[in-house]
Amino acid sequence: MSNETNQIHHGQGNNVAGDLIYQSLDPSAIEDSIRSIVQKVRYRRPQDAKQQLRNLELTGNLSPLSKKLIAILDVLVAYGIDQEKLPKKYMSTLNRGGSQNDLLFLDVLNSTLLHIYSKHNNHEAGITLYTSISDSQIQNYIYTQEAYFQHFASEEEIREKYTNIGCLLSEELLCGLVRGALRLEKSELAVSISETLLSVSDYNPNAKIINFLSRILYWQLSCNPQPLHYWSFTATQQCELLEFCKEVVELIEDTQGQDARVITQATRFISVTMGGVKNVIDICWKYIDETESVDAEAAKQIRRLKERDPLDLTDVERAQIDDEFRQELILRIVESKDISAHDASILSSFADKEIVKTWFEQEGDVSSDDDLAACRT
Repeated sequence: MSNETNQIHHGQGNNVAGDLIYQSLDPSAIEDSIRSIVQKVRYRRPQDAKQQLRNLELTGNLSPLSKKLIAILDVLVAYGIDQEKLPKKYMSTLNRGGSQNDLLFLDVLNSTLLHIYSKHNNHEAGITLYTSISDSQIQNYIYTQEAYFQHFASEEEIREKYTNIGCLLSEELLCGLVRGALRLEKSELAVSISETLLSVSDYNPNAKIINFLSRILYWQLSCNPQPLHYWSFTATQQCELLEFCKEVVELIEDTQGQDARVITQATRFISVTMGGVKNVIDICWKYIDETESVDAEAAKQIRRLKERDPLDLTDVERAQIDDEFRQELILRIVESKDISAHDASILSSFADKEIVKTWFEQEGDVSSDDDLAACRT
């Protein structure tokens, strides 16, 4: 017995061409594209997500529900591009989501609402939304769980979820858990979760970056008290920081300068070392346009250092980028028993703590010792 397709045609136009019958596309028909867009937002690649969303919008025969879902994705992508300047008009799009039965639609809607509630510091609304979903339903909402753990879950909730079934969790949930741990500055927990994320995600760039940032937070919190600049770090801390600098260079190269998270961390390294990490300066210079889009002031300083002739630089500027000159400058200053306030500032910024201490013990004097006060202890 053969299968037959009957169609009753109403109205103008023709939706039958030869043997093809065109049907509207529900969310299930474009699910791969939807999940890819959400993933790009998770991976902090909002511009790529935006381009894919625009391509999806051009798809013909989208059902009304698919069009609604695309409008919600537009809000999510806008959130990913600029979390601080999301127009309030987008909330009306989310509120019009309405009660639908499509699981993917509801998952994307709820997760987007949670991201926006977090952006507006509406903690109560986020908790209320999440707890209104039954336990049986929430298991089907992977994006909703991810957003909740990222923005609202307590340390106890994160630990419980990870401890009970950590090795069985999806990449999405692990991302939410580790970002929640970072939010709470629970660095040891964040490192542990990020290690699991690395294995689950097959060491993709996003997982590497999250693991990197988790380890940096753990290291920063372990440096107590936190040194003010590189030259007051212990020898061990300096070595550890330089290893992080090597790693950030590799991550920037791996992502071709397209990930703002690693660019931001690189500019922080440049700042804390007073420009003393040539490899980090060089990689930011290679991707100077991308650096400028993330931190215009840092890019300005890098341009000034890289584009000027070394002979035109001040001693401080040259010391920031030339290790050999910096050491020569420090030795030249400490050879004198009586130094100027300017030289004192250079010692305060670049000299090892022990060098300054020895200089003071040998009756070194400075016109105004305010700049070196912190180095005496």
